[in-house]
Amino acid sequence: MAIAFFDVDETLIAMKSMFSFLRVFLARVEDPTHGSYDRIMATIDKQISLGATREDINRYYYSLFCGHSQAVVRRHAQEFFDAMTVPYQVDVVRRLKAHQAAGDEVVAVSGAMRDIIYPVMNQLGVRTYLCSEPEVVDGRYTGRLLAQAIGAGKGRLVRHYCEERGVDAASCTAYGDHISDADMLRAVGRGVAVYPQEAMRQLAREQQWEVMCQA
Repeated sequence: MAIAFFDVDETLIAMKSMFSFLRVFLARVEDPTHGSYDRIMATIDKQISLGATREDINRYYYSLFCGHSQAVVRRHAQEFFDAMTVPYQVDVVRRLKAHQAAGDEVVAVSGAMRDIIYPVMNQLGVRTYLCSEPEVVDGRYTGRLLAQAIGAGKGRLVRHYCEERGVDAASCTAYGDHISDADMLRAVGRGVAVYPQEAMRQLAREQQWEVMCQA
């Protein structure tokens, strides 16, 4: 059996689900702790200017949910995606469906937690996730992360999943759009760069990865 690993944001869907959802979520709940969405984004921009990595920003993002109910977040996520026409990357979804038709297992790999992206994955028939996973105690997020699917973390999760399943990673495929997905693509036998920016496009040439849907 082969496995096809798909990044989600800007690979399967043409949006950043984490931040699109955060804007809506903050507008619906009362949480004076962190301030408005614009204030949070200004904080993130400042952290980046001071050298924060994508992993740092991912940790900060999940700290924003500290104290919130997991059930409430999941409900808002379902309502959020139900209210929109999800901007799927059609050619990439077509490739996902081809993997499913061939009997391959399809796995979502995302810095977005499953509590946010599960409505989209359900629509695509994807049931397995390797995501950044926040700690939940008594039904509420603590603000800490138990697992992180960003950068090198994606590669580690993919390799561990293949080992756990007894699947040769060389028989597997991974799809990603950003240079931070590189470790995930390196972890398998076939990497596919989707709508790649210049850094990812250059790396794809060096690694002889397929380039799908030029940006």
